[in-house]
Amino acid sequence: MVVVTGAVERQVRQALDGMSVEFAHHANWSRGMGSSIARGIEAMPERVRGALLLLCDQWRIEQADLEHLIDAWRSAPQKAVVSGWNDSQGPPVIFPRAMFQRLSRLQGDRGARHALKRYAGGVQKVPIANAAIDLDQPADLQQLKSE
Repeated sequence: MVVVTGAVERQVRQALDGMSVEFAHHANWSRGMGSSIARGIEAMPERVRGALLLLCDQWRIEQADLEHLIDAWRSAPQKAVVSGWNDSQGPPVIFPRAMFQRLSRLQGDRGARHALKRYAGGVQKVPIANAAIDLDQPADLQQLKSE
């Protein structure tokens, strides 16, 4: 597991102390999500056949959700597997190794959505309602605190 750190590297390392993870610090984290994804992909060992991207603010994602994604990817490892909810899709997502080169060139605040649209290997959407909930706004934090 590779954890990409940025603005609060020390706090993230402390929070994950003792866990079996590797860290990839992204000194230019303020350049946006795309460059952070690229940094994480660059840190992947050569033996890795796919990368699961999970955002730290998706607090409702459960182990079963990730297992559904992994099962779908294992049945067709050449495809990218995205989470779907309502009419939307996004992370968590599993990228096959065939996408790594393109992902390593991402820049700015643009995530991998464009790369997924252009991926010739295909994209499979797995229904995961929990993926729709994240902590982007103060109201989102209030919802978390009330549960």
